[in-house]
Amino acid sequence: MKTFLQLSLLLVFALPTMAQREIELRVVNKNTNEPVAFAHATFDSIRGAIFNERGELTLIITDEQATQPLIISCIGYRSQKVWLDLSQTQQIVRLEPIAIELPEIVINPDHWRVTQIGNTRRVRRTVGGGFLLSAGCQIALLVQTPNRDNFLQNIHFFIRRDGHPQEKFRAIIYRVDKETGLPGEVAIESNIILSGETGHEWVSYDVSRFGITVPEEGLFIAMEWLPESAERSFYEGTRGTTEIITHGQRLGGYTLSRGFERHERTVAQGLMSSRFHQMLWGFSRVSSSSSLKLIPFIRADVIERQ
Repeated sequence: MKTFLQLSLLLVFALPTMAQREIELRVVNKNTNEPVAFAHATFDSIRGAIFNERGELTLIITDEQATQPLIISCIGYRSQKVWLDLSQTQQIVRLEPIAIELPEIVINPDHWRVTQIGNTRRVRRTVGGGFLLSAGCQIALLVQTPNRDNFLQNIHFFIRRDGHPQEKFRAIIYRVDKETGLPGEVAIESNIILSGETGHEWVSYDVSRFGITVPEEGLFIAMEWLPESAERSFYEGTRGTTEIITHGQRLGGYTLSRGFERHERTVAQGLMSSRFHQMLWGFSRVSSSSSLKLIPFIRADVIERQ
């Protein structure tokens, strides 16, 4: 069974008309002082933005907002609450990295095999479908295997040629929330940043060193759009009354009609909430009035005992 989800995040600060101040923030690794790429910054879990690859972010805030903590978070680091000092126009936030214990893995090729799961369809020369999203949005595909003796080896994303295939995106692996069946906790505390080159290509990442097992309920393999090309949109349009401006990559996909739902159940989340960190997932369709659904070209390699 394949399930895919789309997570959309509001990436702008809705500011009332009052005195505003500009503050330049940098976020760095507490141990190394190296920049933390693409961290998230949120006020009261509603308004938010994403740092760039150099760990930089410029905020325009009001005196009232300065009395609220700004939450800085990034996969692989402990979140931190920051009270901004309006007397300082430049401030540095230091995040503490989360230590990852890597298990020792020994593979006997006579007893193990590699199985592809997720979207294993052959990608033709011309891909008809794809996802046009903006920074902070996520697409996730549920991958499952009946073999309990396994571990995750590689994850793959098919990036189309149109758009900006060379721009960065973040790969995230979520555990399945057993109560809702939706993405839950992050399975790997590692900030995995990837990019394509020319497009019409699979972009892959080896996660075998983490020793992640695919449980019975599966794992969600997700792709998050990042803000580096936000000023270079490649598509602008509307969906109903909502204006859509997209940049970055275009993830490949194909259309699934309602008649095939018994074989492939698709779930996605559209623009259903203005909350920056609220995980609201729902069904994704080609359009709001269509029963046709889009399945992303995301897959995984799993090593299983024979």
